[in-house]
Amino acid sequence: MQPEKQALRKAMIEQLRALPKEQIRSWSERIAGRVCAMEAFQQADTVCVFLSLPGEVDTAPIIRACRDAGKKTAAPRIRDGEMEFVLFDQDGDLQKGSYGIYEPMGDQMPEGRILILMPGVIFDEACRRIGHGGGYYDRYLAKDPKQETMAVAFDLQVLDQIPDEPHDFRPQYVVTEKRIIQKKLY
Repeated sequence: MQPEKQALRKAMIEQLRALPKEQIRSWSERIAGRVCAMEAFQQADTVCVFLSLPGEVDTAPIIRACRDAGKKTAAPRIRDGEMEFVLFDQDGDLQKGSYGIYEPMGDQMPEGRILILMPGVIFDEACRRIGHGGGYYDRYLAKDPKQETMAVAFDLQVLDQIPDEPHDFRPQYVVTEKRIIQKKLY
């Protein structure tokens, strides 16, 4: 991994952890509204959504919107070092798993038209992404790069340009509280 990526990640995580909870809640609600208005969300049968960590976009409003719209929700689970998505219905269907992140307990996999929402620490104007460093989304999406993907982030997480590596997966969209950025192919 590039030292520059590590330094950028560390600095942004510190900035995100300093955000007031009320600010995170407000921005997360705006992001959820933007996501739900997008065609990719409206046409999805299942939305694969990460379960938020402190300092990340709160995905609870998106999960509620999925349930209100009759969509299935799935969340990532780590098994044998690889990520998979598993359906869940209620908070009771979740337990703490890898890295203290809540994971679904069931075994039912998503089907139909699927939209994958991705977390990330930093993004840029071309939808390049620096994640948390585990490479789970990069490896998962390398298996089926045609999946519909959307990242959610606060606008302060979007820089002009960030370093990337050949294996780094870029989502089709980055949705912030202020705008929607569409992947550019350059």
